[in-house]
Amino acid sequence: MAEHHLKNVSDAGIATDPDFNVKFLNPVTENLTGCLRVDVLGNHLFKLLNPVSDLLESLKKEMTSETLPSNLTFEGGIKTRDNLQILIQGSITPVINEKDEFEGFLLVFNPR
Repeated sequence: MAEHHLKNVSDAGIATDPDFNVKFLNPVTENLTGCLRVDVLGNHLFKLLNPVSDLLESLKKEMTSETLPSNLTFEGGIKTRDNLQILIQGSITPVINEKDEFEGFLLVFNPR
């Protein structure tokens, strides 16, 4: 379900499993990062986003199945596939299915 919504938004969007492995990314994310979906599916989120600051790493510590805040905003630097550094800002939200089970995370972000 999240994939359908992510495909149709103008922001960069990534869906992960509970361990932050990429399940889906939209074309905006591909264009922003320079990474193709087929190359990153199943890989850890930080292989795709390649954080250059501790801020994104701190997200991983905060967003665990024990804490699961409903929405957390972030800002941090990433390196693109072409080794360009860009600043992004966005939000990360836990994905809960219709059976009230935690399925992963949804990240939506833009360059700053």
